[in-house]
Amino acid sequence: MEHEQELSSVFGKDVFAFNQFLIHADENKLRNEYDAVLSLLESKEFYDHQLYFQAKQIQDKLLLNQWYDVEHIDNILDNELNEPWFSYRGLLTVRAAGILKVEKYIPVLAGLLEKDDDILLEEATAALSMYQSDQVAVAVAPYAMRDKTSIFASSVLANTKTKQAEEALFSSYQHLDMDGKAMVIEEIAHHLSKKAFPLIDDYIKNGYTTQIFEMEPIYYGLHTVLAETSPH
Repeated sequence: MEHEQELSSVFGKDVFAFNQFLIHADENKLRNEYDAVLSLLESKEFYDHQLYFQAKQIQDKLLLNQWYDVEHIDNILDNELNEPWFSYRGLLTVRAAGILKVEKYIPVLAGLLEKDDDILLEEATAALSMYQSDQVAVAVAPYAMRDKTSIFASSVLANTKTKQAEEALFSSYQHLDMDGKAMVIEEIAHHLSKKAFPLIDDYIKNGYTTQIFEMEPIYYGLHTVLAETSPH
């Protein structure tokens, strides 16, 4: 390959070789490498971000070539949902469900917001956010109203740019503790919604406090963006 030596020196031989593999490998080789990387991940005592990223890159190529389909996801999720913890294969299957945006997975992905697994919660949140649909807002809304599940649920609603998601965020405010209420205000501000103003007023009026962020910059920032004139 032309400029191979130069590219290898810039990116490193291993990175260059891996990307060459992704470009030229057929389905069988990709699947074998995917399985090998997942097995290596499972053998590690601690989470290995670089390996996990490699697995994602292989999965992306499989998805791009339509070698990773709904039937594949069904089979893996059926097994993973019956286990106490998701394997790395299961985590990446959650990711694939979001990328393919198959509607039947929405309730399943929303249910994962109750799990006590940070990587799974991150993958479920990212997957749900990919849909950009009111169905996601409806499915996630109950989890946004509970302190235990509100952080990731409100993140999904913040990243789902629909009126239904905005309404679900607004409605969740009254059900949460001080930090949960603060998160709702921050997330609804991401919608650039005037609905944030009465929530901020309520938060300040009731003497609530939070260490998560400062309320004042959000208040005045929204006024600026929405061309409001601050009454304070």
